[in-house]
Parts: sequence; C-alpha cells; structure tokens
Amino acid sequence: MNAYILLKKLANRSILMMAVLSSSYSFSNEPERAGKLSSKVILKDQGGFFILSDGSFWRAIEYKKRPRTFLEWLQKIILVPENYECNPIDWVLGSNIQVYPKQGYSTADEGNALNEDALKQCTHILVNAGNEQILFAVPLTSADCLAQVYQGARKEGLKQGDKNEYQKGYNTGLSRGRSTQQMNSGESYDKGYKDGYKEGFAKGTATCHSTEAEIYSEIYNKGHTDGFEFGFKEGYESASDDDEACPIKHLKY
Repeated sequence: MNAYILLKKLANRSILMMAVLSSSYSFSNEPERAGKLSSKVILKDQGGFFILSDGSFWRAIEYKKRPRTFLEWLQKIILVPENYECNPIDWVLGSNIQVYPKQGYSTADEGNALNEDALKQCTHILVNAGNEQILFAVPLTSADCLAQVYQGARKEGLKQGDKNEYQKGYNTGLSRGRSTQQMNSGESYDKGYKDGYKEGFAKGTATCHSTEAEIYSEIYNKGHTDGFEFGFKEGYESASDDDEACPIKHLKY
C-alpha cells in the first residue's frame, strides 16, 4: 500500500514536472516584448534607434556579412540565413516588432560577421513579424537613447561639417593663393624690372662716360699728334723754299 502511494506521488510529480517543462518551452518561443515600430532614427555609423509602441527603446544593429572565400562560393556555403541580411533603414514605421533574447533564438554565426564585436554586445533580437527579417539589438533607457542619438548626430554633423568646411576652405585658399601668386609675380616682375633698369642705366651711364672720356682723350691725343706733325712738316717745307728763311721768322707762324 505504501509502495502504491509512493509510486502515485512520483507519477504526479513527473506529470507536474513535464507540465512545467512544457510550459517553459512554449514560453521560450514567445517574445519577451512586442509592439509596433512607432519611431526610428538612423545614424550611419551606429545603426538605428527604435522606439516601440510598448514604450521600449532599442539600438538596432544589422548583421554585416563578410565576403565568402572562393571555395565557399564554389561549395555554395551560406554564411548567414537570408533574413539576417537587412538594414534598420529598411524597416518601416508601423511594422510589428517582436523582441527575443539573443541567446537561444539567434541562429546566425557571429564569427562570419564583419561587425562581430558589435554583435557580441547585443543581448536581444528584433524580429519584423511582417517579413521575418532580423536585427540584433541592445535595450536602452529613454535617457540613454536620447543621449546616444544626440552624440551620434553631433558626430555625423561635425564630420559632414568638417568635410564641407574643409572643401570650402580649400577652394577659398586655393583661389586666394593663386591670386596672391599672380599679384606677387606681377609685383616681383615690376620690382625686378625697375631694379634692373636702374642698375643697368647706372652701369650703362658709367660705361658711357668712361668710354666718352677715353674717346675724347684718344681724339685729343691723335689731334695733337697729327697737328704737331702737320705743322712741323709744313713749317719745315716753307723754310726750305725761302732762301732767306731763318728759324726766327718761321717761329711767327
């Protein structure tokens, strides 16, 4: 009798345990949360920030698949299920979103992702009930969500602003540099021309004066020599023709 009662109790406990396990299993296939996508912000380097209609905030990250090797391509190896190849920007407002814990639900090999480190930080999976696309996610408080959106937007704005300002500054600097170069070139040419002209004129004048003095000196010397020779010759010939000539008479001439 006692054995019968003991077996009955054990059977009841087994049934209860099976019921608990069955309930636990069915609960594991139910989403932790669910709601419509009521708002989203997409940042280029940080993925998407989602707000669901149940009031929860999430940072959604896509699975960035690495390229297949040639051998993997030949063997038609699938690195990740197709429904993981999506982007937060593709999810439209009003979509029904289900939230699951990553562990126990995700079937993607994070080792095949280019952003493996970012995926490992995620704790949940977001499932788009309309098309079964899947994004990795991190739960956020409203304050964290606003702070991250602000910082991310600020970085993108600074980056874009820096890029635009750099290009604007580069173009302005290039234009001014060319203008300054042309102006400086013109000023340098004018100054060089003036200095060269001045120096050349001074040297030319000095050379001219020097040459002129030399020429006058040569002319004077030549005239003096020629005149002396001509006068001496003429006086000598006149003296030879006059019988009564005397040196004193010829000296008058």
